[in-house]
Amino acid sequence: MKTTIKLLDERYLELLYGIKNDVEVLKNIPGEYPLNHASFIKQHKEIIKTGPSTDLAAYTIFVDNEIAGITGHFKREGKVDVEVGYFIGKDWWGKGVATSALVLHLQELQNLGFSGKVVAGHAVENIASGRVLQKAGFIRDGESEFILPDGTTVMDPHWMILL
Repeated sequence: MKTTIKLLDERYLELLYGIKNDVEVLKNIPGEYPLNHASFIKQHKEIIKTGPSTDLAAYTIFVDNEIAGITGHFKREGKVDVEVGYFIGKDWWGKGVATSALVLHLQELQNLGFSGKVVAGHAVENIASGRVLQKAGFIRDGESEFILPDGTTVMDPHWMILL
């Protein structure tokens, strides 16, 4: 089983939307269910149009040429750190796919010329995502406040790695 990543391509957006718009996948990602189709497609088309940079890029995750999910990074306004995120379909959970894709993504960030702090977070109940980050070399460095759509505040684990 070989995991690869390739720059996001419009041809795959509908399939990726379907993978992400699964209640089991979305419960681990901030946002509301069901996922807004038009917003998902528009956001990802804009990322594709912008092209990869140290500020913003997205990659399709493949396992043996089958689409498994997305990994991406962005810079929050006013920050120097790059934040990474990812999602994979349920069929790939527990198989090392997210970890392999994240490691490849970090290599791509370096290839783009990035050096510095990369951060990530996950829902506190998503223990598997914490293991992915740890296996990819991240260290837990605290918690981040996250405000849910209903106004409830939760504290989610925060991770970082220096490249």
